[in-house]
Amino acid sequence: MKAKRIVFAGGGTAGHVMPALAVAEKLRQTGHEISFVGARRGVEAELVKKNNFEIVLLPGRGIKRSFSPASIWWNLRAVLELIVAFGSNFTYFLRDRPAVAVIVGGYGASPTALTSVVLGIPMVVVQVDSHAGVVNKFAARFARVSALANESVQLPHGVVVGVPVRERILNVVRSPSSREKACASLEIQSSRKTVVVMSGSLGSKTINNAVSGLVDQWNSRDDLSIVHIGGLRNKTDLPKSDSQKLEYRYFDYLDNIDDLYAAANVIVSRAGANSVAEIGALGIPSVFIPLPNAPSDHQTKNAEPLVEIGLARILPDQDCNPSSLANVIEESLASAKPDQNALSLSKSAADEIAKLILSSEKK
Repeated sequence: MKAKRIVFAGGGTAGHVMPALAVAEKLRQTGHEISFVGARRGVEAELVKKNNFEIVLLPGRGIKRSFSPASIWWNLRAVLELIVAFGSNFTYFLRDRPAVAVIVGGYGASPTALTSVVLGIPMVVVQVDSHAGVVNKFAARFARVSALANESVQLPHGVVVGVPVRERILNVVRSPSSREKACASLEIQSSRKTVVVMSGSLGSKTINNAVSGLVDQWNSRDDLSIVHIGGLRNKTDLPKSDSQKLEYRYFDYLDNIDDLYAAANVIVSRAGANSVAEIGALGIPSVFIPLPNAPSDHQTKNAEPLVEIGLARILPDQDCNPSSLANVIEESLASAKPDQNALSLSKSAADEIAKLILSSEKK
């Protein structure tokens, strides 16, 4: 008998893709055929292929909420691309009719959600943020179940399961020996405190500029290492440090994030749901700089559970500069304690969502 196919749809940023991969890895173990549908403009093509899953890439772009001439032209093209993508997705689903379509959010999920409604394919919505976007709100109306990050999210047929985290992340060991190996891989000294800065998969000029100034400010520090992941876009001039004291390492993107988590004493990051879930599941002290234009300020809401237990601090984007970033990092290094029990719900989320998907599949 041919294995049943489960299709994951969505993307645009790593924050949508990584939780989907966490669940897909669980389902692959059941013998199901797993594939992805995403947008050509998103980061999903590279991330999905690196994890050895098939992906179908369709045209698509997000809608801009503006009435400027440039935005109107952009949105017209977005609608046209959606029509083309729907036709391609429809043909794909007629050929390889999936047992379930899993909608993880982002503009890349739109064609699959529409196609599933038309063809009557069971849907499961995975909502990892504290605010649901337009695509997930639409899909949830027709879905068998909506897997929710927390109780603050309101979607039809909702079940709170947490944010799924990949098995390889949950297996990161934060021990002295593991930290020493991770530091060696990153080419930094394990005897120093390590500050990891992650600007998000697409990058952040605000964070990158602050780090650039921070390196200048801490140039004489011989007790710290900074590992800076600047992102694939929104880059800034790299700090020019001729210091023989401060250790500074820069990467656009790093596949082996396990080393970052094993080495970090403090992590500075945007507060996307995936980042918060991974950092929280490992109990790493952190500083979150929420995306300032996120709908309903959902990144701040994502980070609040870790702030409430004292594991994290929030630095508003508008206040992020070299001095303020230095102060909040110093506070975290001095007082925040690792907590392996933080966000324990996320540790089982991938398994729970996989069960929901299997119970929803078309017989």
